[in-house]
Amino acid sequence: MDAAGGGAANETSVIPRRTLRQDVGDRLRDRLVQGELQAGEHINESTLSLELGVSRTPLREALLLLERDGLIRSEPAKGFTVSPLTSAEVLEVYPVMWTLEGLALRLSGDAALSALPQLRDLLRRFEAADTARVARNLDNAWHASLLSACPNRRLLELIAQFKRITQRYWVVYMRDTPPIAHSAAQHSEVLEALAAGDMTMAAARLEAHWEAGMVALLQRMSPAPAR
Repeated sequence: MDAAGGGAANETSVIPRRTLRQDVGDRLRDRLVQGELQAGEHINESTLSLELGVSRTPLREALLLLERDGLIRSEPAKGFTVSPLTSAEVLEVYPVMWTLEGLALRLSGDAALSALPQLRDLLRRFEAADTARVARNLDNAWHASLLSACPNRRLLELIAQFKRITQRYWVVYMRDTPPIAHSAAQHSEVLEALAAGDMTMAAARLEAHWEAGMVALLQRMSPAPAR
């Protein structure tokens, strides 16, 4: 009975092979975002393959995808390690994010208005989020819905690529006192401009939202002053 039960548990933990590389990458990315894999930590491929129930080949393919996104690094004879979280990367990536998202919203035009009911619902749920993981998922959904009418698919793919980098910084951003109320207020300001049909103002407020997030993140990353 125990052996059979153990076998069933192992079978259910194995990721379906149809999208194996992508699913392994998503699960590893989630561990990175949650801080379960720490910056600078060496990645033990043997241990991970056992934990995820996959062979080394799809695991290695997934790790190469994460390396392409800059989330991990590889060195000859040393394997993979988790990339560090740095202020320099924040200063490089966040301005790109607010520029790209602002452009995507401007390109959306009046078509973006159709997302208002969903955006308001997501905002209410974001305000009530009780964990960093829930808040992150709702924030991602809100931004995706806001830009869903953008006709430029390549632009959205580029945004998704850079968003994968910013996700790792959520652990730092939500540390100590999570700034959910402040972030929600900024979301509300974007929706106010959007509802008024002022796409220029909505995009400007979206860009300001990203910039304010960058400033808050850099403050949280700064070492505490010596006493």
